[in-house]
Amino acid sequence: MYKNIFSTALLIFASVMLLFPQLGSTEESLKKVTDNKKFQVEVTLPGDGFKVGINDLSLKVTDAKGKAVEGAIISITPWMPMPGMEHGVNLRPEVKETGKGSYTSKNVGFSMPGKWQLIVTVNRKDTDDRATFEFANVGGATVAKTGAYCGWNWW
Repeated sequence: MYKNIFSTALLIFASVMLLFPQLGSTEESLKKVTDNKKFQVEVTLPGDGFKVGINDLSLKVTDAKGKAVEGAIISITPWMPMPGMEHGVNLRPEVKETGKGSYTSKNVGFSMPGKWQLIVTVNRKDTDDRATFEFANVGGATVAKTGAYCGWNWW
């Protein structure tokens, strides 16, 4: 009897993973429409989430109609909004365009564990707008799926 229950559960799990492969993905993707609704920004986090220290991420930027935004100047600002903290980091992330509205950054830094925001500013031609992504627990295992604290002076 238990063998049949296990086999059925395994079959259901395998079917769900085939139908919805993103459930098994080790990367997490978050989408936001910018404040003035000019762009949509999709941020893809590393497989284990953000950690304290230097992180990589990928961005996909589209306009209000869903067309890929190429040739934009993208800036990323890590910001700790907690009362009494309210600070960024000394490291300025460099963003490189990889084509078809895709961009990457290999040096997004978080200096300590806690609640952080990533403020992504998109500037194309004479239009600029921004999206703010919230991360409740960078450096913690529960919400942000990140690694351990690695010290204050990592940059």
